[in-house]
Amino acid sequence: MRIVVWNCSMSLRKKLDAVLRLSPDIAVIGNAEFPDRLYPRDGGIRISGSLWFGTGRNCGLGVFSFGRWHIRPHSMHDPSETAVVPLECSCGDVSLLLVAAQGVPARGRTGYGQPFDSFTTAQRYISSIQGRTALFAGELGAVSPGAWSGEGVEGGFFDLERELAGQDLRSCYHSFTREPPGREKTPTFFEERDITRPAHTTWCFASTDLLLGLLDVQAGSPENWLDLGGHMPLVVDFA
Repeated sequence: MRIVVWNCSMSLRKKLDAVLRLSPDIAVIGNAEFPDRLYPRDGGIRISGSLWFGTGRNCGLGVFSFGRWHIRPHSMHDPSETAVVPLECSCGDVSLLLVAAQGVPARGRTGYGQPFDSFTTAQRYISSIQGRTALFAGELGAVSPGAWSGEGVEGGFFDLERELAGQDLRSCYHSFTREPPGREKTPTFFEERDITRPAHTTWCFASTDLLLGLLDVQAGSPENWLDLGGHMPLVVDFA
């Protein structure tokens, strides 16, 4: 199973071929446009399922399945919530719960390490995992370990990490590389497409049963992706 997580920086229809070349089974794409713009007139698309959550057709959270994989909103999803969504994913007799997220930083804050505006919603969906095979994936932007900190403010990266660990989910990248959060050697974002301003802002957390089959974790290289935006895709392979 291959999971691709990427902030496409809008205009996904112009960049979809780059995603397809990664051969994902499930793709979590931030800042994606409404899916009806992605299907070409020749009908030669290879997407088996698409879900989109947002308030404006040009920019939202898109989740796409490919091949034999199917996706649908979980029954606990609150339609008013578009930044964090729980989904049921299935392929044959395999099923998992995916909590997909798109980082919306808390209002009035700047700098990496700031809180996640939808933290309370994320808590609710994460608490429902209850031992299931599960993923939490998304491009969380400034909700990452970094320079910003705030006294008594809940919902930063380490709060989110703690909630996920409580349900036995851990970062695939850090499990694979053994690098500590905040000291990643491989960036997934270059601010203003500046190669000298790297950050690691893209995440995929997985339950232990999936991590036992973790095969590889790679981030796209700026040489191949910087022309499409400042964000690099995170590609995670499981047995």
